[in-house]
Amino acid sequence: MMRTIRTRRRRPPGGLVILDAVIGLVLLGAVLTALITALTQHRKLARVLADQRAAVRALETAAINLWAGDAADASIEGFEVATVEHARGWVELVVEHDRGRQSLFVRPMPLAEGGAR
Repeated sequence: MMRTIRTRRRRPPGGLVILDAVIGLVLLGAVLTALITALTQHRKLARVLADQRAAVRALETAAINLWAGDAADASIEGFEVATVEHARGWVELVVEHDRGRQSLFVRPMPLAEGGAR
């Protein structure tokens, strides 16, 4: 006697493939959103850091000029530097940034002969 083997017809897994694709696209969107946010923050902080570096360079130039006896109240590298002298040789240099921020540099400053007092 011959036995008949019944085979099941396989249906394509259509529902699960679509669900996997949708989940993959959602995850891709989340990763792209996080990446774009990180790049935006990086650019913003890089701009702030560049401004701070330029302000420090301006402060250093003003401090060297003041120590050498030149006037420190000047626009250096696009920044306005103001000098406030305190008792016992302490000097306060303030830099105004283009975007309204200020940087402060306070240090003891031995002035050169004939330097600004």
